[in-house]
Amino acid sequence: MDTPAERSAKDSGDKALTGQPESNGYAGRSLLFAAIGIGIFGAAVYFIGWDRIVNAIVHVPPQYFVLLCLLEALTEWGRALKWRVALGREARAVSLFFLSKAGGNLSPARLGEFLPLVFPLYRSTRVGAWILTDRVIEALSTIFLGCCGLLFIPFQKLVSLELEKFRLVFWGSATLLLVVCAAVFFLSLHFAKRFVHRSPLRVGGVQERLLRVLAEFRVFWKQIPLLSSLTLLFTAIDVFAGVFLYAAFGFAVSFWVVAVASALHGIVSISPVTPSATGIPYVAAGTILHMVGGVTYEAIAGAVVVHLVIVNLIFWGSTGLALLFSEGFCEKC
Repeated sequence: MDTPAERSAKDSGDKALTGQPESNGYAGRSLLFAAIGIGIFGAAVYFIGWDRIVNAIVHVPPQYFVLLCLLEALTEWGRALKWRVALGREARAVSLFFLSKAGGNLSPARLGEFLPLVFPLYRSTRVGAWILTDRVIEALSTIFLGCCGLLFIPFQKLVSLELEKFRLVFWGSATLLLVVCAAVFFLSLHFAKRFVHRSPLRVGGVQERLLRVLAEFRVFWKQIPLLSSLTLLFTAIDVFAGVFLYAAFGFAVSFWVVAVASALHGIVSISPVTPSATGIPYVAAGTILHMVGGVTYEAIAGAVVVHLVIVNLIFWGSTGLALLFSEGFCEKC
């Protein structure tokens, strides 16, 4: 019979390996980040002028709204299809995808993407391993296109000292991020294998769980070429959507400039202290769009508003449909 200490250790190990969140101030941090985001948007409205932002939005041709909605729906459901390819037909992957992304949208550093592991219907080592794998692939795809953008942006747009400094900082940050991700991944595998094969610890089947996680990673590794290609495709469509978004405001911004801005947004938002909810990633991306793409501040602010409205409209509508038509979700979760 387990002692209280052993039961406590077992419960902690189960929560860590199944991804069950603990109450550690997520709600408080989310409210703080939202307050910062509202403050930044308020400052933008004050300095740019609400009339100028509204005037930029009302002059957007209606067909652009339709096009942007279609592109957003294509990438959302395309990524859901990618999850089905990765997890198989029996995993309810479509509803799983939207539930995971909904949790990520409402949590700092997108840690809520592991929300599906709270539900018995979705809780498995395979699902946890895939969520982590997908996050890495998505991040690397965005950074890859951003790095390509730094190579293809015409040199005459990068002549100022400030932009040259930015180029060096971006390359350095991207390289450092890639190195850190790779180091953490391979060190985690190394220590996990040592733990599994050498440690005598037997608390709550921890070793067996780690073995299953490693096995799932090996399965996904075989699918990496296909999954990476799909991810890169949908990331590129997201960038094209950004090109059309700024075209709607009358600015011809190249694909590669938008790719660099998107990558910088991703690098800044990956930090636990500067998620998208704070608005800081939008400021970083907007700076590049203004300095390199020549987009005015009122157009950038208007584009952010339009983008957020369209993304939330399509995403939450799709999430509702996916969960509504997910057979057995309510009965088994």
